Amino acid sequence: LGATKYGVSLMQMLSAYNTIANMGVYKPISFIDTIRDKNGTIVYSTQDYNETIIDSASCYLLTDCLRETAKTGTARRLNELDIDVASKTGTAYNGSKNTDLYNVAYTTEYTALSWIADIKNNVLNDNLYSSGQATEINKQILAHIYADNKPKSFALPENVVRLPYDLPEYELNHTIYEPSTNLER
Repeated sequence: LGATKYGVSLMQMLSAYNTIANMGVYKPISFIDTIRDKNGTIVYSTQDYNETIIDSASCYLLTDCLRETAKTGTARRLNELDIDVASKTGTAYNGSKNTDLYNVAYTTEYTALSWIADIKNNVLNDNLYSSGQATEINKQILAHIYADNKPKSFALPENVVRLPYDLPEYELNHTIYEPSTNLER
């Protein structure tokens, strides 16, 4: 993730991860979906614009890596939620102090981005030292959203196939082979 001074904005980052969460379908980020009047009549609704811009296989493979980040990596606090969640953390540093702490976490239903920064001083206090602190914010958000239910798990797209491979061959020679059916016993 990193600093956004010369890169993408927070909204662009949120939109990108939301697209990955939607298996490549871009949907504009909106804070308001629908406004209804006192009779329940819809007076405003965001336009339903969807465009596939990333291959679903690429999105799934990236999501699968980021699920591991949420289980055992830098966003492992999310593993306490017992839901299928993917996450990416980030910390920006100016050479002497942290300037930004990030966490993006997503399920099949929601994408959340937490950002901790001091925009006035451009450096964080020493007590703000880890993207795990931004992860904790997303953990609390997702815990609230999923207090009474769980999201669907990420589904393996048809264009991704799981195959076994010969782990010892990979570890010894960095070559991927299917497991041999003629193993010595």
